[in-house]
Amino acid sequence: IHLVLDLENQNLGWASLITNFPEAAKGVHAGSVAIGGKFYFFGGQVGHDCGNTDKGNAFVFNPVDNSWQSIAPLPYINSHLEFSSFALDGKLIIVAGED
Repeated sequence: IHLVLDLENQNLGWASLITNFPEAAKGVHAGSVAIGGKFYFFGGQVGHDCGNTDKGNAFVFNPVDNSWQSIAPLPYINSHLEFSSFALDGKLIIVAGED
């Protein structure tokens, strides 16, 4: 499920955000950062506990045309990036994770 809340008009409540989320991006424990009006989504894992598979792919969402595009993959597979990723000076920074 993907949701959107218009912060300028919150009385409308949450609405469904219809995107063609890449099948290869689906999973848990991915990192995400907003930079320059675009949303970056990377790493993560498929499955949980025993039998999980970490991922190293990366994608960018452009809200202007509602499109996803693959970008350079991470240099190594990594998950649990939720709270260790941020933007600084137009760069995507990852400082931790689990491989």
